[in-house]
Amino acid sequence: MADKRSILDEYSQLCLENGWLCDSVQLRAIRALDKIELSISGLRAKLRALFSAKKEPSCIYLHGGVGRGKTSIMDLFFNSLPSSTAKKRYHFHAFMQYTHDELFKAGKTKSNLQPIDVVVRKLAKTKLLCLDDLEITEIGDAMIIYRLFAKMINAGVTVVLTSNCAPEDLYKNGLHYERFKPFVGLIKQHFQIISFDGETSQDYRRLEHDETHNYFAPLTAVKEFKTRVQNLWAGNKPEPVKLYHHGRCIEVPKSVEVDETSVAAFTFAELCEQPLAANDYQKIASSFNTICIEGIPYFDKKNKDETRRFIKLVDTAYDANVQLVCLASDHPDKLYKSQGLPFARTASRLIEMGGL
Repeated sequence: MADKRSILDEYSQLCLENGWLCDSVQLRAIRALDKIELSISGLRAKLRALFSAKKEPSCIYLHGGVGRGKTSIMDLFFNSLPSSTAKKRYHFHAFMQYTHDELFKAGKTKSNLQPIDVVVRKLAKTKLLCLDDLEITEIGDAMIIYRLFAKMINAGVTVVLTSNCAPEDLYKNGLHYERFKPFVGLIKQHFQIISFDGETSQDYRRLEHDETHNYFAPLTAVKEFKTRVQNLWAGNKPEPVKLYHHGRCIEVPKSVEVDETSVAAFTFAELCEQPLAANDYQKIASSFNTICIEGIPYFDKKNKDETRRFIKLVDTAYDANVQLVCLASDHPDKLYKSQGLPFARTASRLIEMGGL
């Protein structure tokens, strides 16, 4: 039987095959992840006990600007582990939605345990939990995240997080921040924090992308956009469908199934001016391979809620490998006219998915 390849072996092979230069920051993260694989297997704990070594952080926090490779490195690590490993990988929004759903179920069940302890008991069956794009914008998440993660880590779960924010910048100026702040301390105590920012840092999504053009701007490029959509319809007549999820009905105004490809078309208003949540976008993304969005506006303080929904939509589609075809007011870098929301990541992902 061949020896198992480490994450460092996998990374070196990818660089060799694609002609990439090894990124020093990425290498640092890879070496850190390689070490915690021993922790997951239990071997590192045995070595510490044998040699009385100082205890090292058991979790990893990767942060930095958009397109630096944080998600790719985390996924490379996750996929390099044997399939027998008790491991799970979520987008952070999906994980928190799952957590809230489980808390709701646990609250309706008779138990001597607190709902959060019931949820952690389930999560503790996983040795490794990888969460992509940690971002705290909802007060409901901010109020439970410290207790949730403290209990998971105490139960022996190894956590790998990626985020565009340094720990101290999470939920900055958020409501009841003092109740969230212990989570920052938890990260600094239990996580090895690795920054992907530096003089040589760059957005790799802007270097390579698919040649297919899926992003059209400005809004007057409607003819080119509609030609692209018609090509996706492949001569079929689009029909409305309804998706049912958690007792809710999501209206899809136009959809077509072509062989193994499913395409849905919405206006921006239908997707982001309605009270849709992260789990609604997850349902849409799991139902279609391609989502067409017409009429993406500029974003400013006046449409902050719509901006948050659009960010969640793009994150969800990106994480699910769903193709987005967009008709927008401007280039992704020029859509956001305000401050305070993580739109740089959204712009970077739109550029990559749009073939710009």
